[in-house]
Amino acid sequence: MNSWQTTFTSVELKTGTNTISLIAKTFDGLANIDYLEIAGGNMQGIDCCILPKKQAQVSEGSSFKVYPNPSNGIFNLELTNNTTQGSYKVFSFDGIPKLSGDLSEINTEIKASSLSSGLYIVKVYIDENIMSKSILIK
Repeated sequence: MNSWQTTFTSVELKTGTNTISLIAKTFDGLANIDYLEIAGGNMQGIDCCILPKKQAQVSEGSSFKVYPNPSNGIFNLELTNNTTQGSYKVFSFDGIPKLSGDLSEINTEIKASSLSSGLYIVKVYIDENIMSKSILIK
């Protein structure tokens, strides 16, 4: 039986762009974040990505590369764990899926010229593992 706990934390951020990552997992590697609240004085310009509620195996070490980063609209996903089967999704920072496809080679070129400039999350799905990295599209 899983033992869940509620945690409250406060983080003071410096002026400018800041990234906060939350990882919740139990001893067996299952991840689940049910609720996230961002509150503060001036909330203008806050981008928040809350991923769908789902239990999934989250890989500890990223076993793929994203380059070039930043990108002008074309970037590569390179699998680094000798796997050539999987899929990917590119999400806007507000959690909206923008691109997706299959991975059948170690290196896959992604044409993202349809995306507007901004920060995106690239998720790679291999077997039961989900790995993610961010990419900046110029």
